[in-house]
Amino acid sequence: MKFEVIDRPEKNRHKTSDDLGYDIDLEAALMETIQHGRAIKVRLGLFHSSPAKGRLWLKGYSVRHRVLGDREHVAAWIEITGPDEAPDFSVEQLSLFG
Repeated sequence: MKFEVIDRPEKNRHKTSDDLGYDIDLEAALMETIQHGRAIKVRLGLFHSSPAKGRLWLKGYSVRHRVLGDREHVAAWIEITGPDEAPDFSVEQLSLFG
């Protein structure tokens, strides 16, 4: 199978959730999955372009998802991360991001 070769796109620059009108709603809907124990159905592109996942991860949650059969949507939910899985933000690790 051959794939078209294209120029690399510019870096995404979503600095705040104000850039994306759906971002706060997505974060709230994901938080509700803790209460009802089910998943939400989200468009694949919308899910992957949202910075809400990173904010939830920083709060100690684990955002899980599975691509659905139509390949256009994901089922997404949150799992509470245990203390042994919580992010470690030591000085050494933070230097990896900068």
